Amino acid sequence: VDYFPLMAASESALQRMKKSLIHQNRAAFVFQYSFIIHSISGLETVALDGSPVCIKLVRHKKVAQSTPAKVVGTSASWPEAEPRVITCTLYASQKNRIFSDKMFTVLLMTNPSDVGSPVELASTELNLAQFARVDEARCEPLTIVLVPTGRKSAGSDLQDGPALRLTLHAAFLNEMFYRQW
Repeated sequence: VDYFPLMAASESALQRMKKSLIHQNRAAFVFQYSFIIHSISGLETVALDGSPVCIKLVRHKKVAQSTPAKVVGTSASWPEAEPRVITCTLYASQKNRIFSDKMFTVLLMTNPSDVGSPVELASTELNLAQFARVDEARCEPLTIVLVPTGRKSAGSDLQDGPALRLTLHAAFLNEMFYRQW
């Protein structure tokens, strides 16, 4: 008798129950985020001239990835970048409507082709909740400094990492109340 599917189903049910308890009495707001990647500079310490790189935004199973761009000198650019879209649910208390954090990892990857494994060159965290507004759509030009892989996240040399330029569009789609378990 194989007990593993039953155990997996039980773990899934426990995760859903835990999630429902965490979000009990909280309003759920669905947002759509579009990312347009423009360029990344400061690649001299993390990527070789001529190598392909891509940008990936990840949170669990949600992934948005840019097309590959070649490093020229110490930078790469996406002149005709298509928006990458992520839809996610943000939760807020019904009283003060302050959204809980929704952290995504922004990754700089090399070797984004089908040959070999992609390699993470640098990363950082981005809280999408800070761009959420129910009353208006937002369009924000951002410059995000990534931390090269292998460096500690705390320290004075963090400004030396690659600088990613992108435009973030955040749009409120709808509100729903989280159903009880």
